Amino acid sequence: MKKNDEGIIMLEFAILLPILLMIIALAVDVGFWMFQLNKLQTGANSSAMAGAYLLPDEVMAEARAFELASLNGYEAEAVVVTVGDNMVEVTISELGVLWFSGMFLKEPLNLKGSAVYSGN
Repeated sequence: MKKNDEGIIMLEFAILLPILLMIIALAVDVGFWMFQLNKLQTGANSSAMAGAYLLPDEVMAEARAFELASLNGYEAEAVVVTVGDNMVEVTISELGVLWFSGMFLKEPLNLKGSAVYSGN
C-alpha cells in the first residue's frame, strides 16, 4: 500500500454507507407492504366468500360481506362491496405504512385487496 492511499477505506465507507442504509430501509418497507397486501387480500377473499354463500339473497350477502370485513378489522369506509349477477365483489383499501421510505415518497401508497366469488 502506498503512503498516499491511507484513509481511502474511510472515504469509501462514508460514501457507500448512506446508499446501503437506503437499500436496507427500502427492503424493510417493501416487505411490510407485501405483508399488508397479503392481509388485505385475505380479508377480501373471506368477506366475498362469506357473502357469496348467502346468494341469491343480495341484501344478506352484502351485509355478511361487510360484517366479515369488520370482524377482520377493517373500517366500513375502507370496504367496497358490490353484489349482482349472482356474484359478490369485495375491495378493501388501506394506506401503506411509510417507515423509512417516507424520506423518498411524498404520499403513502394506496394498497388494495380485491376478490370476486359467485353464488351456488
